[in-house]
Amino acid sequence: MGDMEGMEQSGMTGMTDLSDQLTATVTSGVIHHIGGNTDDATLTVHLFSADDDGELKITLNSDIITPFDDGSYFVLVNSEETDFKQMGDTLHIPYEAGTEKIEIVGSYAVPEFGTIAMIILAVAIVSIIAITAKTKTALIPKL
Repeated sequence: MGDMEGMEQSGMTGMTDLSDQLTATVTSGVIHHIGGNTDDATLTVHLFSADDDGELKITLNSDIITPFDDGSYFVLVNSEETDFKQMGDTLHIPYEAGTEKIEIVGSYAVPEFGTIAMIILAVAIVSIIAITAKTKTALIPKL
């Protein structure tokens, strides 16, 4: 249970759980959790009991995470850059025994809509108020 307690302390609780929305398999160990983090546009796969070298095969969905402009992703295994194979939306990521965390970085990770929507709404409201006050145009036409 020590590994799972460490994951809780490392900030896993602040992520959106996406385990049921992605197809992922590993050849060594068990996938404990797949989380999305909009702050740094990452998808993080937490592994448990990876006693041997293995490979993560994960099929990504553009509704969850989008690639960079060139169609690629950036992958970190235990916080170190690693080489991987990409075939369409499927990534094959090798990892060593003892690996606990694999991060996939894209151009953005969903759900990002909430924060952006609030900023756009605030800017729109302020703009409407400023334009209305400056032009002194009535919103309701006089009959």
